[in-house]
Amino acid sequence: MRLRGTWLIRGLLFCLAISGIAADAPAPSAPLSAPPSATPSGTPLPGILEPGTPLPGIMYLTGSTAPSKALIDEFKKLATDTVAPFATLIRDSDKGIDETGFRGLDSADDFIIRDEKRVATFEISTGIWVHATKPDFAKRWKGTAFERRMNAYIESGKPVGFSGYAIEIAPVPGFRFARETIEPQSGMVTVILPEKSEILLKDRTLRVRPDSAPIAWRVAAGNRRPIRTETIPPRGLADIIALRRTAIARANKQPIVANHPGKPDVTSGSLIIVGGGGSPKPIVERFIELAGGPDAPIIVIATAMEDPVPSAIGEVRMLERAGAKNVKQLHTRKREVANSPEFLAPLKTAKGVWFSGGRQWRFIDAYEGTQAEQAFRDVLARGGVIGGSSAGASIQSDYMPRGHPLGNTEMMAEGYERGFGFLRGAAVDQHFFARKRTQDMTKLVSFYPQLLGIGIDEATAIEVRGPIATVIGRSKVAFYDRTKPIPKDGPDYVELSSGGKYHLVERRVIERPDPKPDAPKPDAPKPAPAK
Repeated sequence: MRLRGTWLIRGLLFCLAISGIAADAPAPSAPLSAPPSATPSGTPLPGILEPGTPLPGIMYLTGSTAPSKALIDEFKKLATDTVAPFATLIRDSDKGIDETGFRGLDSADDFIIRDEKRVATFEISTGIWVHATKPDFAKRWKGTAFERRMNAYIESGKPVGFSGYAIEIAPVPGFRFARETIEPQSGMVTVILPEKSEILLKDRTLRVRPDSAPIAWRVAAGNRRPIRTETIPPRGLADIIALRRTAIARANKQPIVANHPGKPDVTSGSLIIVGGGGSPKPIVERFIELAGGPDAPIIVIATAMEDPVPSAIGEVRMLERAGAKNVKQLHTRKREVANSPEFLAPLKTAKGVWFSGGRQWRFIDAYEGTQAEQAFRDVLARGGVIGGSSAGASIQSDYMPRGHPLGNTEMMAEGYERGFGFLRGAAVDQHFFARKRTQDMTKLVSFYPQLLGIGIDEATAIEVRGPIATVIGRSKVAFYDRTKPIPKDGPDYVELSSGGKYHLVERRVIERPDPKPDAPKPDAPKPAPAK
């Protein structure tokens, strides 16, 4: 009875919506003309896709004017997998798409898409697909009741789909979708979806379907970089937020790296920057000592780790095993939480903050520009210590290498290049010699020669106080300085092992560790006695 009653109510609402046309429908009007400066796609939709915020629902897009049956069937299954399914199809013609399985059907004529009563079906729809075969569809759609309702509908998180020329109206902030190659627009990501292309947008991921034609994305030139065009093959992925941040960074007049960046001089407090691969006990004990001893309040920021994040990650236990008695873990994915008094309270009294390993972009998504980020800096200002390993190392520098959300192989990941800048004017990479990353840093400092490149190997750290970096641990640290001539022979960096000291501002070695004594040579074999 409950199911039949729900269906009855929905059927009545739909009938009322349709019947409103007979009494109130205005005469058909001429197609709308968009002003010359207007673009059909890229409609702002605040609150849905800020850089750092995933898409609220699932969106299908195909450039095909005759979308594949498999794609439509997948959408309909998703849209009708509810107690009272009501999938709606909006189309500008009956060509190219099968209406079977759609309960709400609308012909997107001008007078209909401008009529508030007709679009009442949006209220009861469990999925909406918009299909267009005519190139002027986006111009006729703009500013209509359908456009306004579609924006609100997407915010609800219900599935939507767009095919043919309808992809031009897909309201993903910062994105434009087109069937043919067009010039990229500053601050926007242009996605080219040709015939036979099929993509799925979910959370923060753009996924090209297995049977799709290749697609491409483009961003305009800016911030010292030319127009960029990348092709994504079938089954390929892109990160929606990284693309959005890339376009914003290129449009920003503030350079990613200033021509004269700040000096790497920690005037208050200290840094412990570990290259990953485990932190030897002397490094951890030194961090605790700089925080004020075993009783000092220490905060571990676990956000770089993948979900689900344990309530006490390994680095909490690492600090406790080394003698720390007052360790608290903090973690959030939400910036509003990072701005809340409850989250900030323990940071206000902390003497040490430790950033976990994992992926450094997660720190940026959660804390960039928040009160929590300022609270981290305040720890240094009070004379405390900030430490971290692997991802927790790279986040500490001005320039953050390997920030791409889809992998750690891209040294200069556009959109995720700025770290928290506790160490100004520097780029810190980790797992350096263990993963053979020397050439990656060569490329980075060649592009940004004003930066001091620092490559820290596993189980090794630098302690930074003032402008002096002291190497601690089992392996080595490399310092790259492009203000000096590159040696013709040998590596393009200076290498120091434990005990070595480097002046970060003057970019010179101030102390090399004592060389280890040569191992005793085995006695020379005695000649065999004469026979």
